[in-house]
Amino acid sequence: MCKPFANHGPAVYAVCLLLCFTSARAFVRSYEEDFSSLEFCDTSYTTAWWDTLAGEVKLRPFEIARAGSVDTPGYARNIVLSGNYAYVADDVIGLQIIDISDPANPYIAGYYNTSGTAYDVAVTGDYACVADYDQGLRLVNITNPTGPTPLGGIAVYGDCYGVAVAGDYAYMASYSGGLRVVNISNPLVLSHAGGLITPGYAYDVALCGDYAYVADYD
Repeated sequence: MCKPFANHGPAVYAVCLLLCFTSARAFVRSYEEDFSSLEFCDTSYTTAWWDTLAGEVKLRPFEIARAGSVDTPGYARNIVLSGNYAYVADDVIGLQIIDISDPANPYIAGYYNTSGTAYDVAVTGDYACVADYDQGLRLVNITNPTGPTPLGGIAVYGDCYGVAVAGDYAYMASYSGGLRVVNISNPLVLSHAGGLITPGYAYDVALCGDYAYVADYD
């Protein structure tokens, strides 16, 4: 079975070579496909677009359509997903919890005002860890998404823009404070574990294995 080779040049052809070997000699036959029809297209398995008008094989356009949306009362700064819920750091309004079980009809299931400016959020188990620009790190119990309740909190050096969590520690991107590490093993009593002043202004942080990667503005 011949498989067409395609590319996107102005004159596109696929050449199939059939080698017929006999005891005496080999015969070479070729076939050129100009893609002007679907006669030789295996429509069941072909994922490319046979553009018969242009006479070309093309990749299908990548199309995005809105499935649903909900307008939060504040300014949505960041978002993280866990199960059927989206947790949104919603600026001065704090933490918004969105039920996304029906993507076409998301709705606000619960919220908690962190009293400052929520810039980022991470979820670990039953807790949402909110990076609050003014208040530092705030832990919220999300066991009941419709009625989240406050747990512990701690101020950190600098202004909190980003947060990532691994195990018993929350890693904070705290602008001029660089990277701050908070022990969250006791959700009611948080404690400072360490920190590192970065050369610029820490805006966000991601974790992988033994490393924290900091987005450091300048």
